[in-house]
Amino acid sequence: MISRDTGGAIEPQIRHLAFVVAALTALLLAAPLLPVVHFFTPLSYLPVHTALEFTAMAVSLMVFGLGWNLRGEKLNSHIVLLSAAFLAVAVIDFAHAMTYPGMPSALGESGPQLTIEFWLAGRAFAALALIAVALLPARSWSPNTAVAAVVVALAGSALVWWISLAHGDLLPRNVTSNGSLTAFKISAECGLAGTYFLAALLLLRRRKSWRNANLCYLAAGSCVLGLAELMLTLYVAPGDLLNLLGHVYKAVAYAMLYRALFVAGVVAPQRALTRSRGELAYLAHHDSLTRLPNRRMIEMRLAALLNDAAGPQGSLLLLDLDAFKNVNDSLGHAAGDELLRLVAERLQLGLSPEALLGRVGGDEFVVLTPGLLDDVAISELAQGLIDALVSVFVLSGGQEIYIGTSIGICRFPRDGGTVDQLVRNADAALYEAKAAGRGVFRFYTPRADRGREQACQPGKPPASRPRAQRVPAVLPAAGERDRRSPQRCRGAAALGATGRRRDSGGGIHQGRRGHRLQHRAR
Repeated sequence: MISRDTGGAIEPQIRHLAFVVAALTALLLAAPLLPVVHFFTPLSYLPVHTALEFTAMAVSLMVFGLGWNLRGEKLNSHIVLLSAAFLAVAVIDFAHAMTYPGMPSALGESGPQLTIEFWLAGRAFAALALIAVALLPARSWSPNTAVAAVVVALAGSALVWWISLAHGDLLPRNVTSNGSLTAFKISAECGLAGTYFLAALLLLRRRKSWRNANLCYLAAGSCVLGLAELMLTLYVAPGDLLNLLGHVYKAVAYAMLYRALFVAGVVAPQRALTRSRGELAYLAHHDSLTRLPNRRMIEMRLAALLNDAAGPQGSLLLLDLDAFKNVNDSLGHAAGDELLRLVAERLQLGLSPEALLGRVGGDEFVVLTPGLLDDVAISELAQGLIDALVSVFVLSGGQEIYIGTSIGICRFPRDGGTVDQLVRNADAALYEAKAAGRGVFRFYTPRADRGREQACQPGKPPASRPRAQRVPAVLPAAGERDRRSPQRCRGAAALGATGRRRDSGGGIHQGRRGHRLQHRAR
């Protein structure tokens, strides 16, 4: 859950984060050299300390609230674990703030011993939670498990309160009689710092790349918490510069932790949803195979042109690949899909920027040319598209495929005033092109409608068609030519041991190219 990549401009964020951690580390290393400066008296430092602690508590409660609201997500164990732990940290930090010297004695007699006990306990809860997240794999916890984690965290914080308030005399001393830090307090702070640094290293090891900002922010927060612990081993008295910096470090670290959880739990899913919606919107208007505009987008564009107040004009070219079905039958659908992508790329190269190429299904393509009405220019465009597909297509498996296309053309508003009428008329012209021998184009005429209607009458045999001018053929890869037999491609006739190739006029020449398989006419 926490390791989810957020996308976007990640590397600059990581550089800035590394700079902040490096600057805080450099300040810690220089701290022993700094003069002892007392910015505040014990009385004037109290409100500053209280404000810093309540800021940290607010962030801790925000972490809890975020994790609790995301407990229904998959792989939620990490965020639930951190949210429960930081709920306990907020409760313990509240006791730390309320027992600070000068605060009302609502929880007992305030003083350095008691307030440091709560401080160390709160830092221990946070350190153990970060270590657990770094070591344990993410799992999906049930709602009952999430409730149990919160109950355990509250029970742990209650235990800390009870021991510190009722049996504090059993705990080791944190300060001496003259107010200096004891060896136990310094050792405990160093141990916590080591735990934080270890958690940071383990979190960085779990990242897949430096582009994963969430784990980097989580590791940086853990590292800064370790720096805060070390800073608080150096101060001389409450209210001096180093004590103040230690509390500032903690607030900065909590902000980093919250940022990691907030982005992983809220921002990243929202970005993913936005990307998914954008992809769905794109796929609603584009073909998923060729990435060309689909039938819906072509019809929308055509409808917009027909509704143009300046006067609709243009042409619609409907292309159908000749005998494409046999490519799927002989080589499989994967080869057919690859061929369609290659055809789309080649057709796109021969079009002007104003023309719109789309795939409307199967092996049918459409070219929409706004403003183009001249028959000569349309004929040149159609012939150019036909010629573009004459050259051999070479698939990734080495197969060489010859494919052709037939084109039906209608112009608007001359041949129709609605989308359905134009598409129907272009299809009728395409039928005539197929009947004329394929590899040609035909303009729509009323005779095309009559010819199609006669061919579609029930019980009437289809009209005879001339022999195809261009014969699509598949040439196997060099290593497969000797092994491939004509029976392997059903519906395709073997052309013999000597292969054949077509000349520029659509004829077939003998050639020593190995076995070729002739596709039947569609």
